[in-house]
Amino acid sequence: MKIHAIGDSHIFSFKENDNFIVHKNWAATAFKLGESEHSSRLRVLKILKEENIDKINDIVLLSFGEIDCGLHIYNIHKRDKIPISILIDNTIANYGKMIKEIEKMGFKICIYSIPPSQDTPDLWNLPYFAPLVVRVQIVKEFNEKLDMFCKENNIPFINIFSMVSNKNGSVSSKYSNFPIKSSKDKTHLNKKIVPFVLLKIYQAFKIKYIKKSLQNDV
Repeated sequence: MKIHAIGDSHIFSFKENDNFIVHKNWAATAFKLGESEHSSRLRVLKILKEENIDKINDIVLLSFGEIDCGLHIYNIHKRDKIPISILIDNTIANYGKMIKEIEKMGFKICIYSIPPSQDTPDLWNLPYFAPLVVRVQIVKEFNEKLDMFCKENNIPFINIFSMVSNKNGSVSSKYSNFPIKSSKDKTHLNKKIVPFVLLKIYQAFKIKYIKKSLQNDV
C-alpha cells in the first residue's frame, strides 16, 4: 500500500517517507480545480491516469487550498467587496467537484487540511495581503467547512491544524520548515508531522498501524 500525495507544496513534508509517493506539485488553487478545462484539474487527472495507482490498496491524499486561504480569498474580498465566508464557500464547492470526481473514478481518497499561516511578508506583491490574524481566521473557517463537506460525503479529513499550530493560530516552531532557502516563508511543515498524518490515515481506512510503518520518520 502507498499513499499518493497530490497537490501544492505542502506535500513536501512526505517526500522522504517510504509510505508516500509524492507527485510533482505545483502552485495550484482549490478554486480552479472546479473549472473543467483548467490546467490544475487536468494535471490531477493526468496523474491519476498515468501513475499506476492501485485503486484497491493505495490511497490518494489531496492537498489544496492553502494558496486560496493565504493569498486569493482576502485579495478578492477587498477588491470585489465579496464577503470572505462566501468566497470560502465557493472555493470549497469547486474543490468538492474535483474530490467527488476522483471518488467516482474508484480511488480511495482523503483530504489534507490547510496548515496554519505564519507571520510572513507579502512576497507576491498583491494589491491586498491579509494580516496574520485575518489569515488565521480564514484558515480556521476554511478547515471547518472543508471538514463539514468531507463528513457529509464520507471522505476522511486529515486535520493537522491543532497539532501544528501555536496559541496564536500560526505554525508552531516545532513543525515549521524552510524548504526555499532564499525566501522568508515559514508556512511549510517539516517531516515531524508525518507520523501523525500517517496514523490518521491508517485510522480512517482501518489499516493496522505498526511501528514498521514509521520507517524514515522522526
